[in-house]
Amino acid sequence: MKKKPKLKKELIQEVAQLQERVKELESETAEEKQTQELYQTDEEKYRLFHEAKELAKFNEGSVLQDAEGIITFVNPAAAKMLDYTAEEWIGKHWTVP
Repeated sequence: MKKKPKLKKELIQEVAQLQERVKELESETAEEKQTQELYQTDEEKYRLFHEAKELAKFNEGSVLQDAEGIITFVNPAAAKMLDYTAEEWIGKHWTVP
């Protein structure tokens, strides 16, 4: 027994269902990517926090910046050397005192 050929209407419906499934999969992939990026960001913040905590113990000046050059940490020794409080530096670009 031969398989009955699909009607044009059935083929259009099938294509629409497949397109919808592709959208769902793309959305799931995007969500997974966003979750992974958030995880990596949190992991980086955690690592930087612990590095900063260790650097705060030293009497030498230590300043940390992110990839864009924004200051994320200034230990007390650096703040004293620069004659600004750490709060005045954090969040600014390293080229702007």
